[in-house]
Amino acid sequence: VLTTLSAHHGSLEEINNIVRGLCEVRVSAIGVKLGRFVDEIDPSTVAIAESHDVALVTLEPTVYFREVLSEMLSVITGNQRQILNQINNINQVLIDAILKNRSIQDLLDLFSRQVDCYCCCLDLTGRIIAESSSLSAAFDKGRLNKRIDLFFKHFSEHVNSSYQDDDTFFFPCTAQEQILSVFCIVTPEPQIE
Repeated sequence: VLTTLSAHHGSLEEINNIVRGLCEVRVSAIGVKLGRFVDEIDPSTVAIAESHDVALVTLEPTVYFREVLSEMLSVITGNQRQILNQINNINQVLIDAILKNRSIQDLLDLFSRQVDCYCCCLDLTGRIIAESSSLSAAFDKGRLNKRIDLFFKHFSEHVNSSYQDDDTFFFPCTAQEQILSVFCIVTPEPQIE
């Protein structure tokens, strides 16, 4: 969200309420242009943003919102293009492996080399058939087992769609309209820089 705080510049309480409200709806960042209505950000406002892990960025008076938006949209579309290229590459690698009749273990190894993750294939009782990991850091396997148990406890609710529990994703694998297994992926928690 980019703002000059023009409607609230006369009251620190109103500014803090607006910032708190934006933080509570989980915006990723708040950019405040200084110099026109607000000359500085009060430490209490900074504390609100920090308590919600929302970046609070100040912009110089000479910066135009259209320039900021243009740069950000360029970064976003570049990232989207990169993600689409990565998806296409992974898709091609996996299709080639399937056409060569590779084992489930080989497919999981290929997938985990392409994507930083832990992945496994589960039978319909929740037993791990094959697994692979490329995660650099260890993850809580006990926590994963609890999520697997919970998924299968409510399996009928997720039978026709994917399901996400925080950093863990479940995908029912179907062939000829029958569910044969479940694919599970655990992604690493994003690192905040």
